[in-house]
Amino acid sequence: MMPKCVIWNKDAKHLAPAGDGITQVCSWHTDGLYQITDAARPVVQQMSVDKKVLLTTWIVDQHRYGVDAPVIDDAVLERVSAMRPLRISQRKRRFFLLAQSRDFQPSSVFKISGAHTEIMFRDLGAISAWTECRKDDDRSSLLRLLKEEGLVNYGGSENVSLTNKGFEFLESLESRGAPTTQAFVAMWFDSSMDDAYRKGIELAILASGYQPFRVDQKEHNNKIDDEIIAAIRQSRFVVADFTCETINGDKGQIAVARGGVYYEAGFAQGLGIPVIWTCRSDSINHVHFDTRQYNHIVWTDPNDLQRKLLNRIRAIIV
Repeated sequence: MMPKCVIWNKDAKHLAPAGDGITQVCSWHTDGLYQITDAARPVVQQMSVDKKVLLTTWIVDQHRYGVDAPVIDDAVLERVSAMRPLRISQRKRRFFLLAQSRDFQPSSVFKISGAHTEIMFRDLGAISAWTECRKDDDRSSLLRLLKEEGLVNYGGSENVSLTNKGFEFLESLESRGAPTTQAFVAMWFDSSMDDAYRKGIELAILASGYQPFRVDQKEHNNKIDDEIIAAIRQSRFVVADFTCETINGDKGQIAVARGGVYYEAGFAQGLGIPVIWTCRSDSINHVHFDTRQYNHIVWTDPNDLQRKLLNRIRAIIV
């Protein structure tokens, strides 16, 4: 009997124990591998379709960030609960991100009907997974919308291909950097900041419709500086928090500035990527005078940070 995707209860390519109470699943409906803990499994199975769609978006984005088999656990489910659906414009762009990931050429197609082959199931699943389609009609409606805009050839064929205008759109995305829902987070990676991130920064970014990215939470084999530069280039905006450690010195408290945060904020500004500056109230006087001119969000606790950051994102990020 064919194994079933834990999320969508549809045929999967592979399902097997991965150890430590984790099952590894490879599904067309999530465009590849994911892993799920025993504790998360029953929760996911009882999720609404809308939440399953958001969880699938999270999986696809983890694949985009280079994580081959992201693990769904309680923390991820909490994060997904704070996410909001993609806007139509974002879903349209993600279709082209999928084409970009496939290195689409004039002869390339998505197979969407005809003989029930693995290629067809792969392509249908990938389109749905990347563009938050809840059912077949939703996927068809999105493709019709792209056709009406002259971006794809759709209808009267088993395949979907890009038009000349579609390739021009794809090239325009590549020339200005792929449109993204990613928000890069630069901050002090200390356990004392865990709540500030999870209950403040992360929730605010998710509630605004974007996906937070912290380089320390990404599995990678490359030089870390290269990973940071690549991730910033791929981000819509940067949240830079300048909260820092203080130590006792001969003349009182001495701030241990987070040099990486200053570098990452400056690099983003040099690229024209918006930077949102934040700092805990007890560290604001330690912010370097060169950057103190910027309008920092000064916060007192994670809830305060979440509220103020969400308002700032909504005010300045289109």
